Amino acid sequence: MRNKRPLAVGSWQLAVKGPRRDSSRLLAAHCRPSAARSRPGFTLTELLVVLLIISVLAGMILGGVTVARRSASKTRTKAAIQLLGSAIAQYESEWGDYPPGNGEAAGAEDLYLSLTSPFNPRSFINGGEPPTGDPDNTGHKVFVDAWRHPIRYTHHRHYSGEPRADDYRLESAGPDGRYGTDDDITNWKK
Repeated sequence: MRNKRPLAVGSWQLAVKGPRRDSSRLLAAHCRPSAARSRPGFTLTELLVVLLIISVLAGMILGGVTVARRSASKTRTKAAIQLLGSAIAQYESEWGDYPPGNGEAAGAEDLYLSLTSPFNPRSFINGGEPPTGDPDNTGHKVFVDAWRHPIRYTHHRHYSGEPRADDYRLESAGPDGRYGTDDDITNWKK
């Protein structure tokens, strides 16, 4: 009788006794797990814990990114309002009055035309280009904020009270897109 010799079948290794031609003993019970089966690995629980940790970290990072994007949008809108304020001041020094504007869509269109018209003796917008667009799809360009809402312009003749009765107002609807709420961005202190 020969010594035992291992025979690999799938992931199991069979120890076979006896002569080689005896196939009934090949399938006999002297089976043990192979070395490949006993290697260390990750359990399902370990993988789920790792996925949970990755999900929590991704949520924290995305939350921070959202806050940073909102802050950057507010900063861009404040810069656009300051640039428009400077252009309006130049317009006033050239023409002796502020551009016309009633605070509605027509006022935003009037402001855009007053500051960018090729018929003006000089350009009033210096130091950058405030964003423009047609948010209402009317075919009329207006100055817009970072959320693509029109920046409202109101000439001092169309309102009374704050900031001053002889000044003008520039107002962005802010992230929520509604005028008259706490997140509006203006050229005056609310």
